[in-house]
Amino acid sequence: MVGHTIGNHRDLSRVPQHKRRSFVRAFVSLVEFDTYNRKQRALFLCEHGKVRFSESELMLIREVQAEIDDKGNVKERQKFLRLIDNYRFAVRMFCKATGISFELPTNDKGWTHFKDTVALRNRITHPKKEQEIHISDESMRMVLSAYKWFMDNYKTITTMVGNNAAA
Repeated sequence: MVGHTIGNHRDLSRVPQHKRRSFVRAFVSLVEFDTYNRKQRALFLCEHGKVRFSESELMLIREVQAEIDDKGNVKERQKFLRLIDNYRFAVRMFCKATGISFELPTNDKGWTHFKDTVALRNRITHPKKEQEIHISDESMRMVLSAYKWFMDNYKTITTMVGNNAAA
């Protein structure tokens, strides 16, 4: 895996900029997929009577919002959710659906690095200045910390779900 490869570099200064940008984009894409997947699994369990969600929760799980058109008809349209908020919500709904008690640790350096990594991805994906595509060694260490935080939580949740299913 790329994180493993980059993380094993003793001297991050030897990691080329294009690999740094690729890793950041791939990592945040993984978070986006995990967010979507957790919400789909929670929705599946709801549709099969394993858990109940409020109407508001269901709309956010489906990423839709209701509005009224010019004829007075109710229409649903896609709701854009900020990734950090959406990820946190997806984990909460997934845990509710699978019956596990887990809270993301949001009072530590990993959470801060996670949020900063998403901001970094946005910066390098939509640069306004040439220097905005540069990722420093310090930023890369932050990204690797965020990646470790994410994977540690992913493994914890997966283990808890497995243990809950086996009980």
